[in-house]
Amino acid sequence: MMHAFIYKLKTNVSEINQLRSKYDPYYNLIEPHITLIFPTPDSVGTQELRDHVQQIVSKHTPFDIRLSGLEKSWDHWLNLLIKEGNQELIKLHDELYTGVMAPFLRNDLPFSPHVGLGLFTQGNYSVFNPEASEIAGDKYQKALKEAEAMNYDFRERVDGFELISLDDKGTKIESREEFRI
Repeated sequence: MMHAFIYKLKTNVSEINQLRSKYDPYYNLIEPHITLIFPTPDSVGTQELRDHVQQIVSKHTPFDIRLSGLEKSWDHWLNLLIKEGNQELIKLHDELYTGVMAPFLRNDLPFSPHVGLGLFTQGNYSVFNPEASEIAGDKYQKALKEAEAMNYDFRERVDGFELISLDDKGTKIESREEFRI
């Protein structure tokens, strides 16, 4: 089992899911979200992880984000970007990857807060260990045009996060606990 820590969007979910339903292989598993702790092995200990997350989150207060703009990631995800509130999310991410989580920080992958809209790889992809692969270029270009036409630009208030568990195959996700700020 793996654990992750996310912020689930509350507004414009149906608009985002219009695109995700076509291009995101995880569309049926999880709502649109921003990941702050990427899938981490259960070896860290569920209670230790909960305590660590609670300690970090308790130091923060609610903040606003603005989602706008698109970008392709190094592993060929089409992402909706965070234009405001980005620094707060980065700070929280960096603080979460201290203490019991420090060994799991991947310095080889820069953290850029985003909402994944679709994956465009040729071949296998693992959320547990993403690696660079070939892009499905035509499919990506089609999705990019659709996303640009959607003209995503909205705001919402971040006032809590969720600890989730993923099975070892990445085919089932369960909510474990909500953390309010």
